[in-house]
Amino acid sequence: MEELWIVGTIEAVFFQNSMNFYKVMLVEITETNTDYDDDEIVVTGTVGDVTEGDSYCFKGQFTDHPKYGQQFQIETYEMTTPTSKNGLIKYLSSDKFKGIGVKSATRIVELFGENAIDEILAQPERLGEVAGLNKSKQAALLASLRENYGMEKVLLRLAEYGLGSQLTLQIYQRYKDESLAIIDENPY
Repeated sequence: MEELWIVGTIEAVFFQNSMNFYKVMLVEITETNTDYDDDEIVVTGTVGDVTEGDSYCFKGQFTDHPKYGQQFQIETYEMTTPTSKNGLIKYLSSDKFKGIGVKSATRIVELFGENAIDEILAQPERLGEVAGLNKSKQAALLASLRENYGMEKVLLRLAEYGLGSQLTLQIYQRYKDESLAIIDENPY
């Protein structure tokens, strides 16, 4: 059976349980390998911190809720990294990155290019080359990138081990950025 996926932007989070990270979200579909023909769908499942307006790839299956109709139940997910310059500027100047406006985001993308996020994470010291980006803004940007992007990468990698999304979130909550190193060292 082919793995079903939907790529889309989170339009609204209708419900979220902070204890187990279960969420019910409205997603505007931008791409899919399913025959679902509406522009939006309700997506449900165990998901870490997400932000309305961000784009994700959700893998899972369709379910029929007796009261709310057809929904997409998440098995795994990952944030889709903005790749176009305009998408990166919009992402970096969003509310997720306090103190970074459109001008600063534009300078960051001009310096780092279309792989800005990976480049910043690989060479954070280069943020000092961005005009008008003081040390506190550099630190805040880097911390937010590591928290948001890092968490998605850790959860995705843990899911590759066949772990359910609830267990991967518990592991991440306990070990944070060290999760992969700890699991690689001793998976038991």
